[in-house]
Amino acid sequence: GKSQGPSEKMAPPGPRPLELKAAGMDSNGAKHSRREKNAGRESWTFGNFVEGPSNFLALKSAKNLPSNPGQHSPFVIHGPSGTGKTHLLEAICHSFRKRSRRGPIISMTADQFTSQYVEALRGGGMPSFRQKYSNIGLLALDDIHYLAGRNSTQIELLQLIDVLLRQGCPMVFTCDKAPEQL
Repeated sequence: GKSQGPSEKMAPPGPRPLELKAAGMDSNGAKHSRREKNAGRESWTFGNFVEGPSNFLALKSAKNLPSNPGQHSPFVIHGPSGTGKTHLLEAICHSFRKRSRRGPIISMTADQFTSQYVEALRGGGMPSFRQKYSNIGLLALDDIHYLAGRNSTQIELLQLIDVLLRQGCPMVFTCDKAPEQL
């Protein structure tokens, strides 16, 4: 066969760089759906969270939430990418599912929330959109920094937060910046 020059060398077998997985791609570089990306999240618990000096307080506080729902709400976990914010969020949801009988747990990204909100606006489904969030046991929104510049979505979320606070519903948010920087 044809010999390969230096620029035509095959990549060694094995996993692709992390950037592909972070961008929603599998080891072959193919995109996969959000459902596939989230498939293993139900196993993200407090028990398999890697504790360290930089996240000790966040972990301790997160573990306290399910036994004291609403006491520290909204609970905001912030830090740079790759520090375990989503893992903690999912661990909180997992713990609430095991302990709480308050109502359904809604866990989604801020982008998913925005998409549902825009769809409800366009389709005239705002009453059902708002009804979805009534009488819930926990609201968990990942990556709320994506709401920057989306004023209408921010207003809707703030109204929802007010309603949930009055109901005593716990809320957990993650973001890559401190809340005052959003």
